[in-house]
Amino acid sequence: MKLTPSKKLGLDLVLLILMILLYQKNIISMSFHEIGGLVLFCLFIIHLLFNRKCIKSITKRLFDKSIPIKTRISYILNVLLVICWCLVIISGIFISKVVFHFSVGGPWKLVHFSCAAFALILIGTHIGLHWNLISNSCKKPLKLLDKFKKPISIICIIFVLISGIYSMKNTNFIKWITMPFSVDTMSDSENHIRGAENNKPDNTNLNKEFNGQKEKGNENFSFMNVLKLLLNYGSIILMFSIFTHYIELVFINKNKTLLISKHSK
Repeated sequence: MKLTPSKKLGLDLVLLILMILLYQKNIISMSFHEIGGLVLFCLFIIHLLFNRKCIKSITKRLFDKSIPIKTRISYILNVLLVICWCLVIISGIFISKVVFHFSVGGPWKLVHFSCAAFALILIGTHIGLHWNLISNSCKKPLKLLDKFKKPISIICIIFVLISGIYSMKNTNFIKWITMPFSVDTMSDSENHIRGAENNKPDNTNLNKEFNGQKEKGNENFSFMNVLKLLLNYGSIILMFSIFTHYIELVFINKNKTLLISKHSK
């Protein structure tokens, strides 16, 4: 069955929502976090398999001059995203508490947190590079709002930017992304290794954390908790999407100006 652009967009949206729900382990349950992560990774692989012909074609011609720079950037971005998710899954298996019961911790938690944060930036950038394709897919459903398109767009952009900056400050995003460069994290990882060598239990701060939170009882599942989680991490992703889209527009306008000046000469 061939999916229309609108259906593909809908499927991507479902995958995105599922992914965001995994960014707080206790929002539903630890079982959902671990099993949902594995399911999401399988769906991600299936998505790549469906697009294998396109991926194969671009891979063969990646360094061909006829390939646009945007396509190359998008390709590299997708490769980084695959690597990132593989590291998230591998590290997730090692720190598993429900499905695999490894609970290794230490450096694997550092990898899990930092790659999960980096994935948000990559996905946001990926959406930004496909902004026009997404907006074209949404033209029919949003046709009634054409008259108010500009003011609504400005309001939405301002809201996303403010919300994104606020969410970066009030979630563990900055903490996760800076973990590999943190002195405390490095020392915690060393303590974990030493503790393992001496057959001692690991009591480091890194081992007490999972997805940026201290170990505690499960939160009560509620619509407001889910909505807050989606808004927090969704706004961070969209913030990077907006930055990417407008950076692309700057380069497009710059190239147009150069072409016009060349023709005028």
